Amino acid sequence: MEVTERIIQFYKYDEYIKQLMIDAAYNNTKLLDNDYAVEYSNKLYETYKEIVRSLKIIFDIANIHEASREYIDKYIFKRLDERITNAGDNIFLLENFYDHCLVGLNDNFIKEFDTLAATNMCGYALFRNIGTPLLKCHTINEVLHVIHSYLINNDMLLSSGEVIAEKSDDGRNEVKLLGKDTKLSRIIYNRIDNSIPSDCILIFSVDENKTLMMCRDLGHAASMEISVEKDGIYVNYFIPKICNLDMVNQLKGVKKLEPGSKIMAGTTGKFRSQPEDFISDLLELLHGIPTDMDMSHDLMYGVTR
Repeated sequence: MEVTERIIQFYKYDEYIKQLMIDAAYNNTKLLDNDYAVEYSNKLYETYKEIVRSLKIIFDIANIHEASREYIDKYIFKRLDERITNAGDNIFLLENFYDHCLVGLNDNFIKEFDTLAATNMCGYALFRNIGTPLLKCHTINEVLHVIHSYLINNDMLLSSGEVIAEKSDDGRNEVKLLGKDTKLSRIIYNRIDNSIPSDCILIFSVDENKTLMMCRDLGHAASMEISVEKDGIYVNYFIPKICNLDMVNQLKGVKKLEPGSKIMAGTTGKFRSQPEDFISDLLELLHGIPTDMDMSHDLMYGVTR
């Protein structure tokens, strides 16, 4: 399966699993209804099995190493199998399974994962092998988060997609448009110029509603996931290297860092734009992410102040 199709298929199953999770939510008003408990037990069990089946397809798409798959089977799926089986028709155990085994995404896990991702950048990819972060997972949603992050923050993977257009300034400040040729990705491509201090910007269009970006030199290798929704255009971004704390903390929607944070602590951000403001907001973000040239003297010693 070629790269563009792999990423398209990943998002197809990623969204399918997320919808299954939403549809499997319990009804708070029926927790004391015995008939509902039996009905919900069957529904949750079947949903869980379908999610596991779909995740295994995602493992194929993402080329997850066999050793990592064996670990997930032995230490995650086996544990979850036992918990949902032991829950039976006990609505409170089923509720707990849904909250803490399916959809759970622990704040400490996210913080630890972001730091692990930032400190384990391999060139311009998050991990050479994602087995290490998968060992930290305890829920289905955490496994999905790791694979999702691995795919969209992988320079080698994105750059091997079908090239639609490319431009550069005498071989520098290269910009490539890859994947599907869509209206949004073309607008982004056309508006990016050599004023952005990045040696290479990859714009990977999955479909009309999803575009990925990776920008070398900006925070080492900043990545963005741009999603078109009914209420606006959402930009989720990840910055692996904090070259200038003050600059990073001024970015739109950023998860602010405290003085003393490690350079490679990494941080994330998210904001929503209306279509008419999206390009200006995106360009402001790209121009605002610091590079090594913005690094203060204190940062040379590995910590922010």
